Amino acid sequence: MPSEKYTTQRVSNDYITLNNCGQQTLDAYDYDTVRDDGRVDFGLQFIESGQCIYEDNGIVNIAEEGSLLLHFPGVRQHYSFKKEDATHLMWAHFSGICCKMLDDIKSDVTVHIQVSDIKEFKRAFERMISVYNVRKPYYETVCSGYLLSILGLVMQSATEQQRRLENHKNDRLDNVINYMNENFDQPIDLAKYSEMCFVSQSRFLHMFKDYTGYSPYKFHLKIRIERAMELIVYTSMSIDDVSSIVGFSDCSYFCRVFKKFTGHTPLHYRK
Repeated sequence: MPSEKYTTQRVSNDYITLNNCGQQTLDAYDYDTVRDDGRVDFGLQFIESGQCIYEDNGIVNIAEEGSLLLHFPGVRQHYSFKKEDATHLMWAHFSGICCKMLDDIKSDVTVHIQVSDIKEFKRAFERMISVYNVRKPYYETVCSGYLLSILGLVMQSATEQQRRLENHKNDRLDNVINYMNENFDQPIDLAKYSEMCFVSQSRFLHMFKDYTGYSPYKFHLKIRIERAMELIVYTSMSIDDVSSIVGFSDCSYFCRVFKKFTGHTPLHYRK
């Protein structure tokens, strides 16, 4: 661990410790920071205005106004600011056993969070910075109180962001399910489904199974058999025709699948 004499990086065994904090408008020149081994403490960067360009595993991202970047200890950091953006940045570095509350959003890359209550978050951050700069008696205790409020708001924002992402993901999966129902007689198309969800096929398979309890293949068969059940009960179509309508080219295979799903052959089910 770096010497405390030359760095603000410290690991504390107290409940919460603010190592340093501040704010600055970055409009004098371009800034580019790389810490291959990260820091030993936690870091917060709040983009009040402007933007921050950060890179993780070769992927470049942009954190715009109202964004918060959370850096976990030991995680590589690479971020930059362009002077023409005149970014106003607020930052803090901290440590303590209460940081376990952040474990639910722990990552081996930069955590990007859109702050939900910007007014309250900014107020707490500004007050913490002001108290830290003036350093009246017991300022450490006061700063710890503001820092705890900030971390609570961070977790609230992260939870709401995750909920929005889950809802968005579920909307895409619902679109896939609707598409499967509308095209039940067509062959299963994993490439199409994963494209609709903007994910890889392997990721789609996991998402779909988690959401429906079925693999896409079994879910697709389930739709076909349910349509076949309706046709068998409510029409006088032959089993061959029903098999063809629901997308089976082989009637005997259809009969085997139908029995596996329903426990009855198509003819027995009709009776």
